[in-house]
Amino acid sequence: MRKTFLTFCVAALSLLAVSSCGKIWDEFDSVNAEIEALKAKVTALENKLNEEVARINAALDVELVFSVDPETFEVSVSYDGGKTFVATGIIANDNLVEIEWEEGSDEIILVVGGTAYSIPVYKEDASSIVPGRANFFLHYEGEKSVELTATDITEFYVMSKPNGWKAVLDENVLVVTAPTKAAVLIGAAETEGEILIHATTETGKCKVAKVEVTTGPGLTLAVDAKGNITIENSYASEKTNMWGETSFGFSDFVFGLATPEDFLADPVAYVETYNKTWYAPNYMDMILPSMYNMVMPGEYVEGEYETDIIKTTVAEMYFNYNYEELVGGQQFVVWIAPCDASNEGAAIIEDMLYAEYVYLVHEVEVKEVSHSDVTFAANVKGASNYVIGYVAESDYNNEWNSMTFEEYMNAPMGGPWTGFKNYGAGEALGVVVPAAMIPAEFKLSEIMGQKLAFGENYKVWIMPLVDHKAVLDEDNSYPEYDYYVYDYSAFDFTQDFLPYLIDVKTNDITPGGDYATTLTLKKNDFTSIDVDVTLAEGTDMVYYAWYSAEDYDMFENDSDVMAALFEDCYSPLEYDETVSKTYVNPGEEYYLATLSIGKDGKYGEVVAKKFATKAIPYDESITVEIESAVLSEDGKTYTVTVNVAGGAKVMGYNIKDSESNRASFPQAVCVNGHKASYYGYQMANVVDGKAVLTFSYNSYKNDYFVAAYNVENGAVSAISAEFAVKNLF
Repeated sequence: MRKTFLTFCVAALSLLAVSSCGKIWDEFDSVNAEIEALKAKVTALENKLNEEVARINAALDVELVFSVDPETFEVSVSYDGGKTFVATGIIANDNLVEIEWEEGSDEIILVVGGTAYSIPVYKEDASSIVPGRANFFLHYEGEKSVELTATDITEFYVMSKPNGWKAVLDENVLVVTAPTKAAVLIGAAETEGEILIHATTETGKCKVAKVEVTTGPGLTLAVDAKGNITIENSYASEKTNMWGETSFGFSDFVFGLATPEDFLADPVAYVETYNKTWYAPNYMDMILPSMYNMVMPGEYVEGEYETDIIKTTVAEMYFNYNYEELVGGQQFVVWIAPCDASNEGAAIIEDMLYAEYVYLVHEVEVKEVSHSDVTFAANVKGASNYVIGYVAESDYNNEWNSMTFEEYMNAPMGGPWTGFKNYGAGEALGVVVPAAMIPAEFKLSEIMGQKLAFGENYKVWIMPLVDHKAVLDEDNSYPEYDYYVYDYSAFDFTQDFLPYLIDVKTNDITPGGDYATTLTLKKNDFTSIDVDVTLAEGTDMVYYAWYSAEDYDMFENDSDVMAALFEDCYSPLEYDETVSKTYVNPGEEYYLATLSIGKDGKYGEVVAKKFATKAIPYDESITVEIESAVLSEDGKTYTVTVNVAGGAKVMGYNIKDSESNRASFPQAVCVNGHKASYYGYQMANVVDGKAVLTFSYNSYKNDYFVAAYNVENGAVSAISAEFAVKNLF
């Protein structure tokens, strides 16, 4: 147009000779005004374009600059801040021009008169930033790593991410963490979005890589102790079948059984091989391998269904494959992997899930019940060991603390299962018995080592321990002796320890038995009594307890004694044994009371007998006095000289006034005087009526006691009735 305007001006000047000067100049001014208006229009257009693109430049250190040819109105773009321009072929002329750009895009859209034109944000070069995956699914709180391939890039960083997600760059690896389910539910996190990676090229330009992410429960697999399998699939995608028909539904997945030996050696290789061998993608729209022919895919309706739930059992899967029933003790791995609809249905190995399962059999039948025992017929297969235990109903359900058995076993402040969970096998739950050592029939007392209480309700359990699912305790195991200890503390009792529970009540006892015990003194000294208890023939157990003479005299009849024995005796005798009363004072009398119960459940009469400890043998003819007590020059020891008549040995000790217990001193002499030494005491022999005692000085202890005594046959035979006492301060 500029050329056109110049031609017009030359022609006008040639008419000066025939036109009036004023008219010519008026027309020239008009043309010049038009030229200036066009220049202003071009400038305004360039300014508008560059103002719009400045926003893009800020979002991307790039330096895009636009220019408009004043003659052709063709738009050119510069990628180096206006140093050089590249023609775009877009004619702006006098039409409305706008710029559109979507965040993260590598191109801008120039809209001219309603027509959209694409212009690359970057000048074509060899630089690039490419993620290993353009999109992926993550379970809630799941984590994945994506490798970035960078060419001619000097640096890059995470530019933006969806709310609630984590995206961290570790060198060229993008580590993505999905939000929690709770965060999504309350709106604090987004279920999907884009992660944008901002990169700077070696020439100073910027590029953006994009990774699309989605979160949800994904694919979940649960296998309980009974072999019930539950699969929840929230993967949903657009699918095309073999006839080219497209639908939107839950994604396919492969699914199968394997032996632990085959699978656990290399799970990835196993599933890859299995996928290639058995799985036919989209075969009849099945979501399981065709060899099982078990379930059809759920029909996904957006907004109506969130999850496709499939239920089956290990036994069903096994039968469909082998046409055989499961046998107790068989072990399997149940595995599952989602399929990639965009890759011909290939399994996505990195999202594979699996769970171990052992077909356990632990059936128990009550064969016989007595007043003190239960006989069981047992069939236990599958686990290497079993825990056998029991609890009385009175232990968890009484007038002070009423609760159910389940509440008791899971009590946070105790309870057998809680203790077992905290401390591992062998704690709280009972006795750990190797499966091979559980006979077809057994008495509970033979396993537990003690009889049951009569007339009591019990919960008895047999619980499998699957060692290959536990953690080996290497510090306490001895492989050279084939002895291993396993830690089960992390197990879920409803999943891993499914117990076989038996309710049983022992029989009550009845009177009429003739099973009296024989009580014979075996030995007594100044502080203890030993009595031999001999059981009568046919006796099953004997309840027994010691009572002081004063307490026993308070019983009105045998019924009172029986009630006390049942409360006080925690472990009845089952064989002839010696029972002892210890840590009592010299010269005191005690009753040993017993009640025998026969194997027929009948009890006899109470048998009780009085026994006593030896009394202290005081002898007034033995005298003792302290002649002197001398502190050494270094102030560390006292030397005490004692005069004795009628005694062969002396014992002394010093105490504080507040600790004085003169009554216990004779007992200490009688019990310990015949020994060579005793902590806290000093002993010496009497020679020519004198004895010397040496002890460490203690400024906190005031009194010093000394007694004289004689010894016969290794025991104290006589002790002075009076004691020498000296205050050292």
